[in-house]
Amino acid sequence: MQRTDPLREAVSRFGATLKPKFSGIGVSGSPEDQLRGPLDQLVQDVVPALGWAANVVLVGESSVQELKTRPDFAVTKQNLLVGFIELKAPGKGADPRRFEEQHDKEQWQKLKLLPNLLYTDGNSFSLWQDGVPVDSLPDSGWMHLRVMSHDDLRAKQAGEEWLV
Repeated sequence: MQRTDPLREAVSRFGATLKPKFSGIGVSGSPEDQLRGPLDQLVQDVVPALGWAANVVLVGESSVQELKTRPDFAVTKQNLLVGFIELKAPGKGADPRRFEEQHDKEQWQKLKLLPNLLYTDGNSFSLWQDGVPVDSLPDSGWMHLRVMSHDDLRAKQAGEEWLV
């Protein structure tokens, strides 16, 4: 009997869910917005596939008042804020240093202050910690994301160092 790979299956379902949304038949919507539901489901599928027992929830359009910005998702793990996800239109890429539009450049100047930020355009994914790309993750991956608070963000914005 062939054993299935739950992570591979989750990613396959993600792609299969996106395909009809971008088929261009009849009606089209905001490309970035088409990623929201499928990405939320991907996260819900990936958490148990990686063996995490944590309750991970994505909260849409959560404002970060200290930075005057609103990433597409805040990510909570066991009811603690652990990071943010910023969606971009498919094909735009997931490296904010390469964005050409002024809005994206200005947004990156704010978002790079966050200790844990995932960028994705549905094709590419990149994890950033304090504005630095994370090239590889330890075996437990996102389990090592640091918990943050609004006080942490205020201190970071003021240029202070902080520990979490």
